Amino acid sequence: MKKILTLTFTNFFSTLFPFIVIFLGAIYPPSDSDLGWHLKYGEYFFQTGKILRENTLSTMMSGFSWINSSWGTDLISYLIFHFSGFWGLSLLAALIIALIFYIFSKGFKLSFWEISLLFPIILYMEQPMFAVSFRGQLLSFLGLAVLYYLLANYQNGRKKMIFFCLPLFWLWSNIHGEFIFGLGIFFLWAVAFILSKISFRGWKNIFSPLKEYLDLILSFTLSVFAAIINPFGMGVYLEAVKHFNNPALKDIIEWTPFER
Repeated sequence: MKKILTLTFTNFFSTLFPFIVIFLGAIYPPSDSDLGWHLKYGEYFFQTGKILRENTLSTMMSGFSWINSSWGTDLISYLIFHFSGFWGLSLLAALIIALIFYIFSKGFKLSFWEISLLFPIILYMEQPMFAVSFRGQLLSFLGLAVLYYLLANYQNGRKKMIFFCLPLFWLWSNIHGEFIFGLGIFFLWAVAFILSKISFRGWKNIFSPLKEYLDLILSFTLSVFAAIINPFGMGVYLEAVKHFNNPALKDIIEWTPFER
């Protein structure tokens, strides 16, 4: 019995303890300057059953129509705040951060000592972002973690898992506009993976290997279309494209470098 208890404690310590530490170290009071705006958008939905498509909550650019690619995050923010206040948002953010680290550890198959060495450094370096507490960017980080986990499993032979990318990008496009960054990573990874396999086997019969990776190609293609299943349709892609080379980005804090 004593041996079983010792083994159980050892497994618990090596598996969950690092992430409990990350969870506790990632609890910050919400400090997002846009939080009130997000809460009102979420409140509007639950009061009317409709998605607010115009800027009616600000004296600046009042009535401006725009694509709210983070409308799902607004709903989550309002629900958590409504039932548990600021503490609920803080705990949810810490839980998501711990989950991000956990999924990445599984994808990279990190040992306890690798986790203990790398994760405190990463947690420290990402502190300026984590300190804001719950916001849509955290959910995008979670989406990136899940995406990497699926790609790693595909590379390791569990090929059918790649089709979980479809619900991932469907949810992601309804939560935060950074889904397009995830699609970009997916595309680049798929191209690099297929080219590496083709070059390893030789370039004489290029189409034969492509058939072998049809599930990967199909998964990416369907993920692009899955992202369109949202209240704004293709508008989420157009809104993302607008952010490229937008001169106004220099005035938005999340698009500026961290202070040294």
